[in-house]
Amino acid sequence: MSALPPAAGALIFFAARSLRNAATRRLRRLAEPRYLIGFAIGLAYVGFVLFSPRGAPRRGAAVPAGLEFTGAAQLFAAAALLVAAALVWIFRGREASLTLTEGEAQFLFSAPLTRRAVVHFALLRSQLRVLWGALVALLFSRPGSAGGFLRAVIGGWLLFSVVNLHLLGVGFTKAAWEERPAARRRGMKLLAGLLALAAIALVVTAGTAALLRAAEAVPSRRGFSPVAIEGAVVFGPLGRPLLAALLPFRALLAPLFAPTPVAFLAALPGALVVLLLHYVWVVRTNVRFEDATLESAARRADERARRERGNLPALPGEKKRRSVPFLLAPTGRPEIAIVWKNLAAWNRTSVRTQLFGVAGLLSALFLGAALFRQPEADQVAGVVVVVLGALGVVLSVTIPSGLRNDLRGDLERADVLKAWPVSAGALVVGELAAPLWITLLSLVAGVGGALAVSAGRAVAGGAAPGPLGGLDLPSTLLPGAIATFLLIPPLGLLLLLGQNAATLAFPAWFPPGQKRIRGLEQFGIRLAAALVTLVLLGLALVPSGLLVALALYLAGPTPGVWLLPVGAFVASLPLWGEAAAAVALLARLWERFDPSLDLPE
Repeated sequence: MSALPPAAGALIFFAARSLRNAATRRLRRLAEPRYLIGFAIGLAYVGFVLFSPRGAPRRGAAVPAGLEFTGAAQLFAAAALLVAAALVWIFRGREASLTLTEGEAQFLFSAPLTRRAVVHFALLRSQLRVLWGALVALLFSRPGSAGGFLRAVIGGWLLFSVVNLHLLGVGFTKAAWEERPAARRRGMKLLAGLLALAAIALVVTAGTAALLRAAEAVPSRRGFSPVAIEGAVVFGPLGRPLLAALLPFRALLAPLFAPTPVAFLAALPGALVVLLLHYVWVVRTNVRFEDATLESAARRADERARRERGNLPALPGEKKRRSVPFLLAPTGRPEIAIVWKNLAAWNRTSVRTQLFGVAGLLSALFLGAALFRQPEADQVAGVVVVVLGALGVVLSVTIPSGLRNDLRGDLERADVLKAWPVSAGALVVGELAAPLWITLLSLVAGVGGALAVSAGRAVAGGAAPGPLGGLDLPSTLLPGAIATFLLIPPLGLLLLLGQNAATLAFPAWFPPGQKRIRGLEQFGIRLAAALVTLVLLGLALVPSGLLVALALYLAGPTPGVWLLPVGAFVASLPLWGEAAAAVALLARLWERFDPSLDLPE
């Protein structure tokens, strides 16, 4: 048996030693209690997901033999992948760079290795990150069995690998075009753009025709059916061309959607063929990638350094710097400057422009709903009302929590803030004003958009109440919207106060700034923090729940819809009181905070 070539042996040794060093570094972190506790919690969650008992799976109807690849969810996902791939060909630049660090690139490019060997190494090593990403993504699901989880991991790995290779292949191909003659380069770009636009037009046209056919076939009171839309797509006039264009995407998704081991094994060869074709495409594309790889590695290293310093966003361009949230006076209260800074860290668009943008969105939704007079418009309006309302509530809570443009982001500069002539309470209020503004803006865009659509349908004279049983009418939706505006801001403020207090009290456990420590141990810490936050939020809602119960008792057995804003107002009073107490507590924590002792190294 012949031994491995020297180059292959060196690459295997390099990859194995890098993997061992990374594992050793992670294991050494477990010597710290915070990482050990987080790792135990994360491991317990993984065990719960994989080995917790489940009920017997429900049996569904058998899928016809001719449609095993065209299930509704799989068909829609394949169409979304086709549109995404077309957009990549239109908008992605000509970056021919491999995912290597600066040290790896310098080592490999100077070694006696062929260019193809370096590409093979970079692609094969990246599969470990892709597999880990698929595993982490699927840990949040509830597979029916360990075998089902394994099939989902393999299917997710195939999907993510092909997406990664496709992005790399497009960048390589466009970079190779730049080395061709000008006329040929322009012709290839034009052809690729036309094909991408044709693919998007095919999906949009077939989808629109299918929606119209499904609306005509299904009674309006039952709403749209995904199965009916699937049948309208498959058997419509554009069904055959669309299914032909979606063939590789459906083959790629088939293992992920396979309901049984037999179906998974039958679908696996097709997905592997798609993966192999992408791999060969990337490897055989002859393009100079050394300079682009070094530039990309340097850019990632700079981003990593800024992340470690807690300063993730790069400096804006000269034109962008002139755009500010509002004009800041040369003198004034310091907390106003904090609000200005936090708003600029989120979006440098002026507050006036933000309000005009939301007003334009609401006007467009109102006019769009008022201009459509088909019977199916009430059905669509009902769905849009639900989606906009739910998105407004969810985004108003999640976006401010994830941005960290508050005390969590400024804690690394605590020595500077400590020297400011501003009281602790005013500092806390100033730090939380910008996230609270984002909460209100998201609520106005989402819930206000739902009201605009409902009002537009009322002006258009919609006869059908829609799938919500009348709840999408302005007269019944308005009280719920007012109740939402009364309840969500104090709830969001309590969440922000809890997160800021946790970072201020335990900066070693919850790193301030934009630092992001990855791994199972940090996932466990975040999971424990989320559970504690939910428990504390539940306790904070107890007084509000008691007041609402008292209001319902006094209202009698048949309360009207306008009791919703009244109950929300009553429930919000304890929440605002708790938020004021939390602000005072956070101010005390800030006064006792010592940057030289409490900040992690």
